Amino acid sequence: MSDHTTDKLRHDIDAGHGADKVAASDPAAAPLGTDDEAAGTPPSRDAVRLARAHGLGRRSLTQKPGHGAGVLIYLTLISILVAGFVTGVWLAG
Repeated sequence: MSDHTTDKLRHDIDAGHGADKVAASDPAAAPLGTDDEAAGTPPSRDAVRLARAHGLGRRSLTQKPGHGAGVLIYLTLISILVAGFVTGVWLAG
């Protein structure tokens, strides 16, 4: 499959190679490129190459491996503290 088709680009995005997408299927009512093709002007190889260059292989600066686990631990600790505070207020009242 050529690297310069919207079908290949969509497959790569669904495989998690995009900057803000995890590897998961993303069913679409109108798959990538459908509007252009329906209008009789399918995207050029250069347009697909440009979209690939801007959307694939880059990761967000805030997205780091293991970042989700740290947030989960933080939220769990905050929840325990809030629950302890609420329980303390309830028992004192």
